[in-house]
Amino acid sequence: MKNIFKHTLLLLLLSGLQHAQAQDSHAIPNFSFENWSTAPGDTLSAMGGFITLPLYNAYQYPASWDYITYHINRSVNLGFQTINVNTTLPLLKAAFETGNSVPDGNKALSLQTFQLSDIIPASTYNTVSGYIDTFYTNMIFPSVLTTGAIDADHFLTLFTDMLDSVNTFEADQVIAAFSQLDMNDYFSGGLALNGFEPSRLHGYYKYTSAVTGNDNGGIMLLGTHYNTATGMREVVGGGFNRNFTDTNFYQPFDVLYSALPFADSVNTAPLADSLIILIISSANNNRQTGSAFYLDSLILYHDSIPEPDTCHAIQNMHLAAKDTFNITIAWTDTSALCWQMEYGEHGYVLGSDTCHMLTDTVAVLARLKPSTVYDIYVRAVCNDTLLSDWSMTSVCTDALTDTCGGIVNMQHTDITPCSATITWQYYAMPLFWQMEYGEHGYVLGSDTCHMLTDTVTVLARLKPSTVYDIYVRAVCNDTLFSDWVYDTFTTMEDSVLTKETAMEHSVLYPNPFHGKMEIQNAEVPYTIEIYTPDGKCIETHTCFEPITEIHVSAKGILLIKLLTKRGEKIFKAINQ
Repeated sequence: MKNIFKHTLLLLLLSGLQHAQAQDSHAIPNFSFENWSTAPGDTLSAMGGFITLPLYNAYQYPASWDYITYHINRSVNLGFQTINVNTTLPLLKAAFETGNSVPDGNKALSLQTFQLSDIIPASTYNTVSGYIDTFYTNMIFPSVLTTGAIDADHFLTLFTDMLDSVNTFEADQVIAAFSQLDMNDYFSGGLALNGFEPSRLHGYYKYTSAVTGNDNGGIMLLGTHYNTATGMREVVGGGFNRNFTDTNFYQPFDVLYSALPFADSVNTAPLADSLIILIISSANNNRQTGSAFYLDSLILYHDSIPEPDTCHAIQNMHLAAKDTFNITIAWTDTSALCWQMEYGEHGYVLGSDTCHMLTDTVAVLARLKPSTVYDIYVRAVCNDTLLSDWSMTSVCTDALTDTCGGIVNMQHTDITPCSATITWQYYAMPLFWQMEYGEHGYVLGSDTCHMLTDTVTVLARLKPSTVYDIYVRAVCNDTLFSDWVYDTFTTMEDSVLTKETAMEHSVLYPNPFHGKMEIQNAEVPYTIEIYTPDGKCIETHTCFEPITEIHVSAKGILLIKLLTKRGEKIFKAINQ
């Protein structure tokens, strides 16, 4: 059993240096990983079926794609019985990602780096791990997908010498290593090119290292041509890119394909008739368990990388800072005129809320909810009509602590004989605020506690020439409150408010309102006219009391005109 797993693991390690996937601009199977299949698991029975060990569980894989498997057919002595193990072990850990960030369709590939204990059920692993060298049980292996099936034994030998040097190899060195080999010994199948001459593989990726920034994915292209004279399948071109490093939003990429120099200087190099694309979840010799390589929307092009007559997506979008109520996002971009940003709670759909225009590569999202995941989208604006693709990241705000953000700079303004406007600021966004008030000497809890959702409120129906005490505090959750903040003010005397100054101190409250509002004006009678934003008068009211309650049926933004003999005043209000 030791030798079986030793060979299997070493094969997995080396074959993980290559990861395969193919996309032809004309006929590409499952090019955006929308279709997935489920492979059944396998079990091992011993002692006449009294003991059953699951060799591996059912697993999913992207339809129409190949992956490395290792066939085992050995007799194994478990101590209590010798049994025959005859199975094909899938060397794969793959899943699909869904969500609004997926570039194409509803799903994207997630290819993960793993250990043996990740792909073998725990019950079986605990039984057989004692037969496996600890060097291999501790080893970390990349997953591999391919457009052509790999002959595991031959492929193992091919990559033995490359393993220790993969971090320093250049692309041409990697491809050149195949140039003198017969690919019939290593691969079967592949993506038929049918006369198509590729120049680059294009797609979208993101990458998550288990330890940030210390892992990377890789993609290799191998173009092969069947030589009728020799019967060999020769590598005639290819490309290699292992610069897929950490980014938590999808970015476009290209892997360049170029023909190998042809030995015969008289004749031109033959075109590839098939293409092997190898994709590696961890393309280095310091792999990390849990690293994931995400891919979507792959396509082959016959052209060069286009010059930017398009607008480049932003680069290096990252979290700069966050706390319970705020998130700061930054990115790199030197070519855009400005940027657009949209954001909302996880699952946010682009276009469903405000699009913010930004002139800096740093943005602060404030007044957020604690312990909440936000999806954040940013794109570059290169001119009036040219926009980049959206880049996206998701960030979760911190949890509430045992303290509640306080209120600062509470003020009273617009004091009249029977009203006052109270405003305040805050340094952390609560759920809402509570307010209590009464005549001087007021004791907290002795009157109504008002629930407020805005940092401005109008106190009405007050007494002239009277001192009032007012208290406000923040509510962060059902049990967490800030300290009360105190203020005091004195209403005006009736005699101070002349007819000439009455219009200046007129008040509309609350704002926004729900179906009814109150107008306060010292000079009576007065008229209230209600207009839509386009200037259509929809209601008129004549008022004979200083404070008048008005019911309004029209919803949305309204213009409220107050008219007296001495002039008029216009309020902008919202009926929710």
